[in-house]
Amino acid sequence: MVDLRPGDLVDVRALHSDGKAYRWWQDTVESVHNDYLVTSMPAGSAVGGTDRGWITSYVQRIFYWFARPFVLSEVYRPSGELLEIYVHIASPTTVQGRQVTYTDLELDVILRPGHAPEVVDEDEFAQAAVRYGYSPAFRSSCYRAVADALKLVARWNAAGISPEGR
Repeated sequence: MVDLRPGDLVDVRALHSDGKAYRWWQDTVESVHNDYLVTSMPAGSAVGGTDRGWITSYVQRIFYWFARPFVLSEVYRPSGELLEIYVHIASPTTVQGRQVTYTDLELDVILRPGHAPEVVDEDEFAQAAVRYGYSPAFRSSCYRAVADALKLVARWNAAGISPEGR
C-alpha cells in the first residue's frame, strides 16, 4: 500500500528505457487508491529536464496506475477549459516514499475535445525500439496498451477544475 495522503507533495521522475530520468517535477497528491494515485500540478509549476526545463502554462490532473501500462493526464487551461487528455504509454508506476517513477515508452494517445483520439509519437517509439532493443513481443505489448488507452480515453469523463486550478 502506498503511504501517501491528499495534500502530500511527491517528486515525479519520468525515465527513458535505459533507466535515466529525462523529466522531473513536483505534484500534489489529490487521492490515493488501491490501484492508482491521482496528483495535480498547477499552472506555473517548474518541470526539469535533461534537455531543458520549463514552466507549465496549464493545470494538470495526472493518474498514475500501479499495474497498468500508461499514465493519463487531464490538461486544462487556467480558465478551467479542458485542453486535452494525454496518455503516455509507460511502465506501471512505482512509488517509493515520496518519489513517483515511471518509464515513458515514447508512444502516446491524445484526445482533444471535439476530435477523435489519435496515436502520436510513433516515430519516437520506433527510434526508442531501436535504441533500447525492444523485442517484437514488447513492441506488440505497447501497441496493445495503445488499444487499451484509446478505449479508455473514448469513455473518460474528465473531472474538471475550477478556474485558476483551485
